[in-house]
Amino acid sequence: MYITNFNLNRITKRIDIDEQLISDIFKNIDINSCLSREEREDLQKAATFFKKSVLGVKIEFHPIEAIKDTGTWLNEHNTAAFHLNADCPRLNAKWVNFYLPEEVRNKGKAAIDRFRKLVKSKMTEDGTIADESFIIFLKTEFGIADLNFGRIEKDNSSSVNFSDEIEKLSLDEIKAQIDYLFEQISNFPMKSELHKKIYDLRYWDSSKLKRIEKNRPLEEKNLAEEFATLKSRLIAATMLFSKKVNNFDQEALEEEVLLALNFKKCSECFKVH
Repeated sequence: MYITNFNLNRITKRIDIDEQLISDIFKNIDINSCLSREEREDLQKAATFFKKSVLGVKIEFHPIEAIKDTGTWLNEHNTAAFHLNADCPRLNAKWVNFYLPEEVRNKGKAAIDRFRKLVKSKMTEDGTIADESFIIFLKTEFGIADLNFGRIEKDNSSSVNFSDEIEKLSLDEIKAQIDYLFEQISNFPMKSELHKKIYDLRYWDSSKLKRIEKNRPLEEKNLAEEFATLKSRLIAATMLFSKKVNNFDQEALEEEVLLALNFKKCSECFKVH
């Protein structure tokens, strides 16, 4: 069975690190130089998972936490799915969603639930609302002035991204990519005082850097986003390096294990099986 890299990360976070077993994997990769403690531990847990899986060693999992409803989107998916293989059409499909207006989110759960129910009652199969008068009604009913309110169409989160691009590379090419990213991170503080200020936050999680305080200047927030992207790419490349050095086959996950971890069968690729 196959799962996306995002869902693979959800699994690997739920095991304990075996430092002795993976002692050789990061010997030429300095994960202590610019990653947070949680980011380092996530990489070590992933390496432990890959190594034990290949060796056929029994793995004990801690319960997988459900993804919390953030109240940000019309549809927030809490159920992870597994697929027959990486060719499932749903993995490369477009997904359509609606960004919930700030005015609705600020009113709390009851308003969010009511807004979702109303919108879904008028939404067509392609994720659009053709009735303009209904949009006007929503804006009046909920006091919406949020310009972000509307339909969002994006590639599926598991489709073409940095991880997918470098996963096709050889082990030596991935290591070269890691070295390049380390060089970019090392040179970052030399560009300006503001770059150095952001670099000094390198032990923050990448996700925290991307949510840097709203009252900071735009240039500073943009640099924080740029630096967080470098860190995220370094983490992704290092994760793939440990996967490839262990010859881990992501399409060979056991269905019984995934079901035990509360994964569901993909309704698309299992509909004829």
